Amino acid sequence: MPDLTSGFLVVKRFEALYGAFARETKFDSAIYALPVFGTTSERLSVRYRGLDRDALSPARKGTLAEMRLGELNGDRIDGTEDYEEALDVLGWANEEMPGVYEVVWTRIAERSSTTNAPIRRVKRR
Repeated sequence: MPDLTSGFLVVKRFEALYGAFARETKFDSAIYALPVFGTTSERLSVRYRGLDRDALSPARKGTLAEMRLGELNGDRIDGTEDYEEALDVLGWANEEMPGVYEVVWTRIAERSSTTNAPIRRVKRR
């Protein structure tokens, strides 16, 4: 099997992540896009759309979506390279937790020789 360079993850929507964190009483200061206890994501003008949103992982025991992901690709990766498979997993997630997850495309960045180059300090004038 060739190395994967891109694929699809099934991740939590920003609103679902925000809601989970906003139930924590320790979040009591309004700082940028961080959750504030007792509020909803509606108060924010920015939404986090990065990849670090609790992607589903394949599992033998767990949610229906995690088990389906495990059936599709074993323990290989957290996602799938096939969009239709990702939609299938999303369908299972929606059975248990409607509207909590969404599919996102991601590419695995390849390291180039310039990536490993030392950082040069630039003198300020």
